[in-house]
Amino acid sequence: MKYLILFSLITLSIACSQKDLIIQNIEKNIGSKISKEVKKVYIINENSIACIKCFNAFISYVQDKELDKDELLIVNNTGNSVDIDSFKTKKNTYIMHDYDFISEPHLGVMYIKNSKTDSILNITPENIMDFITSNSR
Repeated sequence: MKYLILFSLITLSIACSQKDLIIQNIEKNIGSKISKEVKKVYIINENSIACIKCFNAFISYVQDKELDKDELLIVNNTGNSVDIDSFKTKKNTYIMHDYDFISEPHLGVMYIKNSKTDSILNITPENIMDFITSNSR
């Protein structure tokens, strides 16, 4: 029993540090610390398009969305699929051009709580319409 508890604590510790690595990776890539106010990070990574319909629907949703002060948008545009003109003047937005940018999610939302990754929503064909419907104002 003692070993099971120790194993659980080690596993939990590794999982928590992995979540911190996600935020550290994003901060490194955008060249800035993520503010403690930020609770939601929208990520569009053109390098990892798995579902073009999801990609286009999510881009359209984010383009039309007025970001709150606790929201951040990261667009990684390598020049193939994203027209960044509509994002250039959007507040709380980072535009990158990095072929090596690796993000989790590739397309979706990272929720932050107490400056740590709380949960990650990957946009998929199964959830894109529910996400847009439930998050539209």
